[in-house]
Amino acid sequence: MKPIDRSPRLRGDGETFVPATDILLTEHELAARHGRSVKTIRNLRVTGGYVPFLKIGRHVRYRLIDVLAYEERSLRQSTSDKGGPDTNE
Repeated sequence: MKPIDRSPRLRGDGETFVPATDILLTEHELAARHGRSVKTIRNLRVTGGYVPFLKIGRHVRYRLIDVLAYEERSLRQSTSDKGGPDTNE
């Protein structure tokens, strides 16, 4: 089986395409994206159940692919929808 090539590709307009698996966000970027404070992001990281994170040295980073997966799990069809993968509707 041929290994997956994850090297950046050039789009048709000459822009470099970087796969979502390679993009890392800081806690400040995640806070801005989700409309939360950095302090809240830090508290959620301690308690767990939020977006998985990487600890690289003393830096914390969030993979965009994990952020997108979290957002996908958070989708709701109505206010009474519990959402998540266990919804039987």
